Amino acid sequence: MGRYIDWADISNRYPDVAKIGGSEAVSSYWLNYVEAELDARLAVRFTTPFTPTAPDVVKDIAIDMTYYRMTMRQKGSDVIKKSIDERIMGLIDGTFYIGGEATETTVAWSEQDKVGYHTAFGPDNDINWTVSSYFIEDVKAERG
Repeated sequence: MGRYIDWADISNRYPDVAKIGGSEAVSSYWLNYVEAELDARLAVRFTTPFTPTAPDVVKDIAIDMTYYRMTMRQKGSDVIKKSIDERIMGLIDGTFYIGGEATETTVAWSEQDKVGYHTAFGPDNDINWTVSSYFIEDVKAERG
C-alpha cells in the first residue's frame, strides 16, 4: 500500500492490470517510486508529501502514473503519459486547482502570498508593474 493509493485503486480503474502483477508487487515495486516521482515533480509548487491524505487530483495522477509505468511499452500508453504531464504542469502553473471545491470565483493564490495581491502564476514583467489600488487602500486602512 502506498501513501496516496493502493492496489484496489489501480485495479478498479484498470482491470487489465491484474495480469501484470499482484498487489504486493505493485506496492513494493511500483507505488513507492511513482509516489516519489510525483512528490518530486510537485515539490516545486507544493509541500510534499501530502499529508494526512492527498487531494483527489494527486491520487488520480498517481493511479494513472502507476498504470503508465506498468504498461509504458504498450501501444497507446503515450496518451496516458501526455495526460499525466498536462495535469502535473497544470498543478504547477496554477491552471489546475488542487483542493477543495472550485467555484466561479476561485482563484489559485500562492501559499506564500496570503494577502492575495499576486497570483500563483509568477510576477509580471517589470515594465508592466503598477501599484494595486486595492493595496494602497489596504495600507491606508492599516495606518488608520
